[in-house]
Amino acid sequence: MMCGGLLLMAVLVAVIVQSGRWTLRPLDQAAKNSTRRPQFTLVDFFCLFLLIQLPTGLIHGWAPDYSAIWVLDAFAWGACGMTWWISVRTLSRAGVRNPWHRGIFLVLALPVAYFGSIAAVVLPVVLFALVVEGGEHGRTIGLLAAIEAALCVALYACGRFTRRIVAAALGPDGSPFAHNRH
Repeated sequence: MMCGGLLLMAVLVAVIVQSGRWTLRPLDQAAKNSTRRPQFTLVDFFCLFLLIQLPTGLIHGWAPDYSAIWVLDAFAWGACGMTWWISVRTLSRAGVRNPWHRGIFLVLALPVAYFGSIAAVVLPVVLFALVVEGGEHGRTIGLLAAIEAALCVALYACGRFTRRIVAAALGPDGSPFAHNRH
């Protein structure tokens, strides 16, 4: 029984990692051998402020103990800041200069790739547990199934979006356009 649980956990982790990689890998590949310097835009900083506000609001709305709020805030700000910095550096190195592409990637595609891939794997486990338990969970099961379907569509859409912004930054032959060179 223990081996089956460990195997299930390993499979879940592999699915989470692969779904996130599928979304983000085209951008990483485009930035891999680039010598472009990181460039930060005003849109990037607006996205950082928005990204920090979301976990901060959740922490302050749900944290039961005021002494833990500052620790959770520091962790959220550090995690969001590092993720943002690495992402902006990768966007710059990949040649993505369009502010709309950068903003949508930072505010939507990146969080969906990270958190959506986790939720898209955990939700079926919860659904399975509710179905096995039986009882009066019909509405909950329906809602969770709808959320799961929406997450799968969102993950796919974010992966396609990432591929689109990379293609827009690269020429037809896969090399950077002349106006993107530094």
